[in-house]
Amino acid sequence: MATAARRRRWTPVPWAVAAVIVLAVVVWQWPSLPAAPALPSIAVPGLAERRRADTAELTRRIDALVKGFSGDAAVFVADAGDPTPLYTRDEKEPVVAASLYKLAVMLHVETLIERRQLKLSDTITIADEDIQYDGSNVYPGDTITIEKALELMITLSDNGIALAFWRIYGPGPITSTAELAGFRGIVVAKAGEDNVVTARAVGELMQRMVEGKLVSQAASDRMIGRLERQTVTGRSDALLPKGTRLAHKTGELVGYFHDAAIVFTPIGPRVVVTLTWDAGEAESTALIAKIAQAAFETAR
Repeated sequence: MATAARRRRWTPVPWAVAAVIVLAVVVWQWPSLPAAPALPSIAVPGLAERRRADTAELTRRIDALVKGFSGDAAVFVADAGDPTPLYTRDEKEPVVAASLYKLAVMLHVETLIERRQLKLSDTITIADEDIQYDGSNVYPGDTITIEKALELMITLSDNGIALAFWRIYGPGPITSTAELAGFRGIVVAKAGEDNVVTARAVGELMQRMVEGKLVSQAASDRMIGRLERQTVTGRSDALLPKGTRLAHKTGELVGYFHDAAIVFTPIGPRVVVTLTWDAGEAESTALIAKIAQAAFETAR
């Protein structure tokens, strides 16, 4: 029995410990594998330096323009796909939207289309209350397709159609759609109140659109197409080289002149949003044009 007990004490455990020690010594003496080669960088040499230089020039130019402006301005400039803006100034300041609120209306309608709650071939009917003192290209009783309504609202900045959408869908749901999409600086107001936007919220909406991520790629493409067919000129387009591709929405109200643009530069789409107030039309539109020009000329 003693022998048996002694054998039980000499279990395989010590042998396992010894094996581990031997293995550790072998591994310690084993030549290490060579380090995996580093993946080649996709960065273009000197690009960061050039980007900083161009941003510095852009900042210098816009700062000088705004300093010489008699009114106030909020500015947001950013490249598509880049979460860090190139230039901002009072970009979170709530400003009376003028016709820029129509971007939120368009977003809401396109969201309903994406959810299959609405079709472009569906129709709306214009009511008497939709036609106000600022006029419209449609008349009370007219029935038009959603597709045509969106086209007129954006390309001609038609107020009657925008108010018809506002009446049908409601300012609360339109604002909620913008908020759920991440644009908290856009507020479509109740009757008798001012619609409000911030340069950042509008700029980020335009960024998402040109990236094909606003609602969907198809919806983004449709929205950009309408903005490219914008007929109101003399803002961001005024000083750009002839033939420059541009998608933009203007806004104008007494004392307020805005433009939210996607400028297609040689290095890619650049979003340029300029909101102005407390200055005359000529001075305000000149500032908008010069900021767009600076954004284009520093895109290199």
